[in-house]
Amino acid sequence: MKKIFAFVTAVTLSTSALAGNVSNDMDNAGTDLKDKSALEKIVNNDRLQYLHKEMTNYGFSESGMDARLQMMSKEGKAYHSALDRLEASKKEDMSGT
Repeated sequence: MKKIFAFVTAVTLSTSALAGNVSNDMDNAGTDLKDKSALEKIVNNDRLQYLHKEMTNYGFSESGMDARLQMMSKEGKAYHSALDRLEASKKEDMSGT
């Protein structure tokens, strides 16, 4: 009788531990999806895309420098951060990790 009770207890504890871990993993997956959609929303901002294009195409010319100044704002920094994170996640997806 003691062996059966010990076995049932062990199964119950291991199952509850597994269920706890699965729940945390599912929460992280949902956060990653929300995070990616938020990043894509930032990156798809037409004004910031235009400024980024101006900045990269015209470099140190007057229009390029104006774009650089505008991209130094909080919004521009968020755009570049989101762009970098999306590119990094795409590389991870391509490598399979």
